[in-house]
Amino acid sequence: MQRRDFLKTGLAASGAVGLSAVGQAQADHHGGDSEYYELRHWHIPTAEKKAVVDRFLKNAVMPAVKRINLGPIGVFHSADHPKNNKAEQHDIWALTPFKNAQDFFSRDEKLVDDAFIESANEYLNSQKTDPAYTRITSSFMRAFDGKPKLEIPIKGKRIFELREYQSHNELKALLKVQMFNEGEIDIFNATGLKSVFFGQTLIGPDIPNLTYMLVYEDQAMRGNNWQAFLKHPDWDRMKNMEIYKDTVSKIVARFFDPAPYSQI
Repeated sequence: MQRRDFLKTGLAASGAVGLSAVGQAQADHHGGDSEYYELRHWHIPTAEKKAVVDRFLKNAVMPAVKRINLGPIGVFHSADHPKNNKAEQHDIWALTPFKNAQDFFSRDEKLVDDAFIESANEYLNSQKTDPAYTRITSSFMRAFDGKPKLEIPIKGKRIFELREYQSHNELKALLKVQMFNEGEIDIFNATGLKSVFFGQTLIGPDIPNLTYMLVYEDQAMRGNNWQAFLKHPDWDRMKNMEIYKDTVSKIVARFFDPAPYSQI
């Protein structure tokens, strides 16, 4: 895709010109191979309530997504990490990939059957005075052209890092996506930074933003690979290009452990 066309269609999808982001998400501007993602975040006040949501995801959602051939589904807990927000220590995140936007729209209807309702009884019948969670926030994203499909590059013991790059306007957000597509993802690959997904957020909180996830065997691997990235000559060149100046206004990073039943 030519740079001007990428920015034009990307701005349309972001809603910057008054168009529906969902409607544009269904249009095939970026090729038919790019996935879509939902990242759902349960805000949970206590460890007891976290266990309720975990049981719902493990016993109701996971069997149901297997039945409808959806996945792999990633479920993540806040890791014991000094940079994590203590207010989120009991929260749960779930990442779901979709082959197309329509699969996202039809997901909930397909999930719900008698077995799902029975398995989700504790979660769905929580009382108003004693809810299982405080709120749910959700983001709907389109995969980058530079990484159109989710990968699971490391298995076994691992730690995940979710990184959200916020921008001060839609154009700068699209330019940051372009920066990744035109070289930054390649530098990640060259320096051992192993990515799970990259997504341009179409709908969700704190837009405009992009979100991506990295995975490491341990914190030492993270430190070594980020140092290699920062010292890479191609990164030094890209970060000083005038076109990419001021593309990111805020970075939010979270560190996750995978839930025992997570498929990612």
